[in-house]
Amino acid sequence: MPLGRPIGELMLSSIQLALEEAGGQAGDVMIELLVLNTSEEGGNSVSTNLEREVALQAVENSTVVAYIGFVSSAQAKESIPILNQAGTTQIAFTTSWLGLTKPGFGPGEPQIYYPTGQRTFFGLFQVMNYKLSLPRGGHMH
Repeated sequence: MPLGRPIGELMLSSIQLALEEAGGQAGDVMIELLVLNTSEEGGNSVSTNLEREVALQAVENSTVVAYIGFVSSAQAKESIPILNQAGTTQIAFTTSWLGLTKPGFGPGEPQIYYPTGQRTFFGLFQVMNYKLSLPRGGHMH
C-alpha cells in the first residue's frame, strides 16, 4: 500500500474501518491485516520495485489469502503475475489501465499478467471505454 501518498492512508483507513465493522472477521474466519508499504522513504511514492518486493513477501507468507492495495497500473503490472502464480486474490482501488483485464491495449495483454490462465485480479475502479472520433485532419481543437 503506498503509505507515502494521501490515497494510501485513505485506503488503509477504509480497510481498517471495514474490518472493524465486520468484527475482525470474514464469515467465521478471523482476519489479521498485514500492512506493507510500497512507497520509498524520501523517494518514489508509487514504487514498482517495492511493489514487486511486497508481492514476493506476500506469496512467501502462507497465511496471506488476499492482497489489497497498489495505486498505479505500473505497480499492478509488477505484482499481478507474482500473485497470480501463487493463486492469491488481488484487489486494487485505482488502477485504470484497461489492458490489465481487457485485450487489445498492449501486446499479449491481459494474458501476460495471468501465468496460470486464471484471473485473480479485481479492480474496483473501471474506466469507461470511449471511442474517440477526431475531426477531419486528425486534430482535436
